[in-house]
Amino acid sequence: MDIGVEHLGAVIRLTPHGRIDSASSAVLAERMEEIVAQGGRRLVVDFRDVKYVTSAGFRALLVGDARMRDAGGRLALCCLPPDVQRLFDLAALNDDFMIAPSLEASVAQLQLS
Repeated sequence: MDIGVEHLGAVIRLTPHGRIDSASSAVLAERMEEIVAQGGRRLVVDFRDVKYVTSAGFRALLVGDARMRDAGGRLALCCLPPDVQRLFDLAALNDDFMIAPSLEASVAQLQLS
């Protein structure tokens, strides 16, 4: 899985592409762990190029969120396509994550928290 990394001031943006499934979720989990280990405390995962998320992907996100919180940071998600948003709805995970409609809104939320 290709995952872009961009620094937006104190916020780090990850942009995964394609599917977040059992094969690719380990790559996402590794990137999030690297960010925490390097001292990153504000992370946005931008879903604009994600087509599908499996339970393995949800688990990677939940673990990444827990690690970020344990380190005193925050994780936000943004730009979920309608099909991906539906998966979050079905998994009843909307309340478990800070989800914003745009990158700008995510960055603003993270800077306030």
